[in-house]
Amino acid sequence: MEVVREIFRLSELGFGQHPIARALRVAQSTVQDYLRKGWEVGLSYGQSKLLDDKALRALLSKREPGRTRKVALNLQEPNFALVALELKSRKGVTLELLWKEWVESGGGGYS
Repeated sequence: MEVVREIFRLSELGFGQHPIARALRVAQSTVQDYLRKGWEVGLSYGQSKLLDDKALRALLSKREPGRTRKVALNLQEPNFALVALELKSRKGVTLELLWKEWVESGGGGYS
């Protein structure tokens, strides 16, 4: 979070996003994102110094390092025996066609 505080400090000193990114060795989009989020919540460099890392991260809506996002999916495994039978017995049937039918029937799945 020291980098975030430094982004705010350099921005208040009048430096642009590109020079800040170069100086801190971060992507310019990172600088832009933090400045935008700081502006949205009305955060200045002085205020960021008063916050501990956890509070600053929460204020800027950044996830804790190393934590994964939980995704709730209701996935059902297809009936692979039926898939194999369909591929062998029906002419012109492709795996992609069977997958599309499975997704449309509410099977879930990624695309």
